[in-house]
Amino acid sequence: MSGSNRKRSAKGEKRDGRGRFLPGTAPGPGNPHVQQLSAWRSAVAETVTAADLRKVIAMLVKKAKAGEPWAVRELLDRTLGKPHQMLELTGMSTMPNVKALPADVIEDIIDARG
Repeated sequence: MSGSNRKRSAKGEKRDGRGRFLPGTAPGPGNPHVQQLSAWRSAVAETVTAADLRKVIAMLVKKAKAGEPWAVRELLDRTLGKPHQMLELTGMSTMPNVKALPADVIEDIIDARG
């Protein structure tokens, strides 16, 4: 890489002519909230026992079996995963067997086309 491709930004980071960081450039400080979140997760892990979790799950299953909609939704979301949003395609005369595709698949197709 030639010296003409190297420059310093106003903040002093070394970047090449295309704006990419050069090898050896120190990373930024990252997300300051990650340490706090990690501390909270550690506190929960130290406080909540496996027996506590079993009791909570049993209560959730009991409420779902009793027909509580929020409990059914939570139980299914946590065990089977949230359903994909479906997007119906219209005007697809060349593909009559295609009725709907998940929205994330459509987004991937659009992103791939640029």
